[in-house]
Amino acid sequence: MSGLTPCPSEHGECNTSKHLLLHETKVVDVWTPHKYSFLHVLLPLIFTPCDVIQLLSSQFSFAMPSENDQLMLTVLGWSLFGFLGYWWAHYHAGFQSWVEERWPGDHGKVIRIVAVKVWGLFVLGGIPAAMLMAQFGFSLADLGVAWPSQWPTNVMLAWSALIAGALLMTVVGEKEVAKNYPQIEAKVWSASTLGWSVLGWMCYLAGYEVMFRGYLLFPLAAMLGVWPAIGISTMLYTVMHFHKGMGETLACLPAGVLICWVTLQTESVFLAWAGHAVVAMFNTTYQVLRRPDIEWAG
Repeated sequence: MSGLTPCPSEHGECNTSKHLLLHETKVVDVWTPHKYSFLHVLLPLIFTPCDVIQLLSSQFSFAMPSENDQLMLTVLGWSLFGFLGYWWAHYHAGFQSWVEERWPGDHGKVIRIVAVKVWGLFVLGGIPAAMLMAQFGFSLADLGVAWPSQWPTNVMLAWSALIAGALLMTVVGEKEVAKNYPQIEAKVWSASTLGWSVLGWMCYLAGYEVMFRGYLLFPLAAMLGVWPAIGISTMLYTVMHFHKGMGETLACLPAGVLICWVTLQTESVFLAWAGHAVVAMFNTTYQVLRRPDIEWAG
């Protein structure tokens, strides 16, 4: 539903902005979902940012923003969509209860977390990237979804050092890390459980990196410059870690800057995704084998 058209109703042809807005509001009211539904986030996005901006500018007589401003608003809007969409699913009590009723015990815990992480692939990365490509004509490569264009020695050394530092923090801060890993809260783990965990992490982190080091970085770097784009990406990346405690949140500041730099140097999110996946899988495996409340069945 793009733009506003005259309404041939029992009121006759009505072309006033006020009447058109009333009819437009009635349509939205009819489709208003349950107050806790994720559709509250999705429905406003049926109207593209350009539609919303045109409506507001016609009502309040302000100038249309530039194309660059529209791009920035759209990128930030889709990142908000991804953020809210993922955490809505992660904390949705109804979905958790539904899974636990059908697959009780550890099996249900595996299914729920893997399903949420696959959902993250789409809501964090896939859907926003597809919409940005459709609206602004980006290619996948424009969003960093490509094989690295180069492998500079200094970049690879920095990337390796970053991963080594993250793994060291896992060992040194074992008690702090144990609060967040493993995310599958199964009491008995096997090679199959670990395999499903790896699959879930790989899917989730693909969407995650397309968001933070893809469409939140490359378009903004071209528009605002490298360092403002790195600042915006790193700030939002750090906010995403608030729930994991002070230590991991603070570590995101230097790590986020370095990951963005590596991504821009290689023109690809691949190293960001691969490094993040290594750290997540190491954290999971380390905690599974070390925590006394988890049994390893092999």
